[in-house]
Order: sequence, then C-alpha cells, then structure tokens
Amino acid sequence: SGAPFVPMFDRYLCGGKKAMLLNIGGISNVTVCLGKDTFGFDIGPGNSLSDAAVNLLSGGAKTYDKDGKIAAAYAPDIKKAEQLSKLFVGNRPPLSLERSSMAEGFIKAHFKELALPDISTLNYLTALIIAKSLKKFILNKYEINRLYLCGGGVYNKTLVCNLGKLLPNIKIADTAEMGLHPMAKEAAAFAYLAWLTLNGRAGTCPRATGAAESSVIGCVIRQ
Repeated sequence: SGAPFVPMFDRYLCGGKKAMLLNIGGISNVTVCLGKDTFGFDIGPGNSLSDAAVNLLSGGAKTYDKDGKIAAAYAPDIKKAEQLSKLFVGNRPPLSLERSSMAEGFIKAHFKELALPDISTLNYLTALIIAKSLKKFILNKYEINRLYLCGGGVYNKTLVCNLGKLLPNIKIADTAEMGLHPMAKEAAAFAYLAWLTLNGRAGTCPRATGAAESSVIGCVIRQ
C-alpha cells in the first residue's frame, strides 16, 4: 500500500535537521528524521484508549477528555500502566496498526470495573507506551533531542505533561514551532505528496515502508 506516507513530508519539513515528529491521533506514530535517512512507524494508542473510556463512562454523551482535565484530576495506577505497556512495546516496531485493537475491546478486557480514575491511568499508559518505544527503537541508537507533536493529542495537556516527565532530556514542542499548525500537518503532507506525484517524483521513504527503493505513489488520470 506504500504506507506509511507521511515520513517523506516530515523529511521535507525538517529540512535536514535531526528530529522526531510524533502524531497523536487515534493511534500514535512517529517519524525519525536523520537528514536524508528517514523512517517511521506506528507506536500504539494515541487518543484511542482515553476516548473509548470517556465514551463508555458517559454513555456516549462525551467522546474525549477535553484538555486532559479528567486525567489530571486523579492519580494514575502506575503499576498497572507498566504491566499493560508490555502488551504494546515488542521486539520490533510495527509499520502499521489498526485503531480498533486499541479501543473499547481493550478497555473492557483490562478495566472490568471502569471508573473515572482509570482515565488517568490510560492517559499515563499512552504516554508510557510512546516514551518506551521512542527510547527502545530510536533514542538508544540515535542522538536526537527534539520531539515535535501534532494531531489532536497536542491539546491533551495531561498527556503532553506525562510525556515530558517520561522524556526529561527531550525538548518537546508542537509543529507550530516549525511553522505548521499541529492540526494541519496531515493535509499539508498529502498536498506535498500530490505535488511529488504530479511531477513524477518519488514520494516514499524505503526505510519507512520496507520497500527496496523509493517510488512514485498513486497515479494521475487525465481526461
């Protein structure tokens, strides 16, 4: 399928600088830019666990924890989060994940008596999975000290705070610091990929996709 697609745009956005770009949507995924060498992978849950829990607890009246306020009101069960994180951080990073595996089914299996304090644990769990993956697959191998965030998770202040605590040596900011609104990166990325295709230029990073070489993606139908 050519996925993941965004690393090529992230390489363009970084302009040759070393950085990690973390998208926190339903799932979380990261791009690692090391100059021309660029790769990326899905990590695990982004907003999906917290969103599913809020939806279940509110009977569908609410769909997310606005600004992370519910999570901030309680203390997370760190021991439980540590145990559950082992389900997501394996021996190698996945190239692509499905949000459905990190939503209501997961909540019902591991939080039998779901309550508001669990929102805090799920928030911390999400940050922990991200931090562990970045450390294991990236920071243990490369000297990078910048992490740029985008996607809806940018506005979950508790999640961003937890990431900061778990990654104390990393400078964390959102992509606005790079001149791009954190909610606009996906649209900008696909506009850039369209431009590459229209001009017959490669739009994939082989190390990100696992392909043997970079290639033009999609096709142009002229009528």
